[in-house]
Amino acid sequence: MDRRDKFIFWLWPAYEVKKKDPLISPWEMSEAENSELEEQEASLRADVAQVTQLEDFCKVTGRLAESEAKRRESIETKAGGIVQAAGIVTALFSAVPALSGRLWSATGWSKGILLVLFTVALVHLVMAIVMAVRARRIGAIYLPTADEAAEIAQHHREDIQVENAIMDIIRAKRNEGIIGMKANRLAAAESHFIRGLAAFALTLMVGLWLS
Repeated sequence: MDRRDKFIFWLWPAYEVKKKDPLISPWEMSEAENSELEEQEASLRADVAQVTQLEDFCKVTGRLAESEAKRRESIETKAGGIVQAAGIVTALFSAVPALSGRLWSATGWSKGILLVLFTVALVHLVMAIVMAVRARRIGAIYLPTADEAAEIAQHHREDIQVENAIMDIIRAKRNEGIIGMKANRLAAAESHFIRGLAAFALTLMVGLWLS
């Protein structure tokens, strides 16, 4: 990454999301990429067949599934908080002059500065909301299903727990890209939110100084 990219990422965090997203999109895998995943899963089953402590193995994979769900839930909760906070701060823009107790008036260059700061703050806060909403909208596409449960019960009667554990690992592996995409958008939302707050504070200080 050169200095130009670093500067662009600092200036516009949403642009960095595209650079950090997984090279293989979970929704647009080619046949070769999907076949490679299936080979990895077959290799996993072969490795599990050599495990002797199956009960411990099932416990570990159970914790893996719980950790994935908690991480996804944590990202969505933080994203929801940013949406609410950015919405509140954006709404406060119209009330700031009245809350200050002063009449805001600016002309010439001072008016231009206020407009630029106001625009920068508003754009970053809106982008924080947009990126947070995108983070929440990306959902895990590999989840337990009724058909999967019925198939396991039918074809793996003697090792249901082990098969469930294997499926937990497979789903976690296939959902890695989804979690990464959600985390990238949350990070961008947080960066935009911080920049929006900073621009908002500058707008407030300059407005009070000019008034």
